[in-house]
Amino acid sequence: MSSILVSSQSYAGGPEIARRIAEKLGYRFWSERQLIDEVAKSRAIVPTDLRKALEHPPSLFGLSDVVRRTLVAHLQAVLAAHLLDDSLVFHVPYAHGLIPGVSHILRVRLVAGWASRVAMAEKIEEIPLKKAEKRVAHDDAARNSVSELLFGFTDDDERYDMVVDLDGRQEDAVIEEVVGAMQSHAYDAMTYSMQRLRDVELGFRVRSAVIDLEPSARVEADHGMVEIRCWAGPSRKAKLEAEVAKRVGGLSGVQGVEVRVFDDSLRRGWA
Repeated sequence: MSSILVSSQSYAGGPEIARRIAEKLGYRFWSERQLIDEVAKSRAIVPTDLRKALEHPPSLFGLSDVVRRTLVAHLQAVLAAHLLDDSLVFHVPYAHGLIPGVSHILRVRLVAGWASRVAMAEKIEEIPLKKAEKRVAHDDAARNSVSELLFGFTDDDERYDMVVDLDGRQEDAVIEEVVGAMQSHAYDAMTYSMQRLRDVELGFRVRSAVIDLEPSARVEADHGMVEIRCWAGPSRKAKLEAEVAKRVGGLSGVQGVEVRVFDDSLRRGWA
């Protein structure tokens, strides 16, 4: 049940490499587009909105932070559910932040040099050099901005389990390096890591179910016991507690629910 989440810089050839890694291991492959389409279908979301949430940097005229976090919460719930069911390779952005702290999921970052990425952008987009340079620079800045907003840190190499530099290397060698890491048993699924993934999946599923009630709700799950922290004014507190408990109590895998609603005036202290 081990899986791989592959993230790559734009114009680095990541999707094809991820697909070939899956093929070599005999794992099922999911592209970013496939995942977005499934999330959109299962949650009645417009696919382009989810793509904007993942790709577009924060701006005055773009998606609000609340909408962006809501869309990504739904994506995390769907992604975690699939990771529970099978050995998979996903090509997704932000592999360092989407599924935290599960030791049998290998998080890989594929990087390439500036010149090779710009050349690839020129070729794929059929644009001149200067525009290609701006496109690549924009992509990098946007990825860092979105990552910091969603997870509290930029899209840096240190948070990945493996960083592979593609420059000057044959694609086959890159694939063998990642496959070798998986076959070394360092990322074998263990009892404790599977339980961790079940907790993560349940937490994301609960958050997806209540996020429209309180977008900043925080959820922790531990062996079926769920704790939800929300914020509301005194007049809304009792109603919010009851509605959240009602929604969560009927979800599969939930054995107990504790809903803690704090006064809005304390929200800054939890930020």
